[in-house]
Amino acid sequence: MDKKEKKIMVSIRLEPKIIAFVDDIAQKGNITRSKVIHNLIDIGYTELKTQKNIGLVKLNLMVRQFKKSLKPVLAEAEKQIVVEDEPKKGSVSVRMDNDLIQKIDLLSEQIGLTRKGFIEYVLEFEIREMKLLLKFPGFLSASVFLRDIEEAIKKNWKNRLENTKQVLEDKTLRLEDNSEKDSE
Repeated sequence: MDKKEKKIMVSIRLEPKIIAFVDDIAQKGNITRSKVIHNLIDIGYTELKTQKNIGLVKLNLMVRQFKKSLKPVLAEAEKQIVVEDEPKKGSVSVRMDNDLIQKIDLLSEQIGLTRKGFIEYVLEFEIREMKLLLKFPGFLSASVFLRDIEEAIKKNWKNRLENTKQVLEDKTLRLEDNSEKDSE
């Protein structure tokens, strides 16, 4: 039996509308909220690493920092126009692979972000992208179908590997006669 690597629990704070969006995707994809977030972060890590390698991350982070610096000015202007309370962010816990956490920590340090800042940046980017993709009819159904096929293939290969190990241990090979099945 293979030992599953223990996952690390990471807590993040998300806006209620983001949590609702993630929950909707999780329900449609028949997976947990944690798995949706983990997958988005995993995909986002790869994309962000590519952006870093071609120099886009610094530009994106400068634009993001510029937006943040304008936020207090805009918030003050909004108060004068409309008084509206921002919804409080909700805490979400995500189980993440240790390997992914280590890669995130390394890359976030290289680009000058904290782990929390990195995860927030990646989720913001990936959720925006996911919302665009969901506008294509059948995208989510096709994604779930491909995921299920991948899992079935992995399970099949795992079973074959276990059978091969058993044959090597027993030093016997049983051949099945499929001629009767083929003629039916």
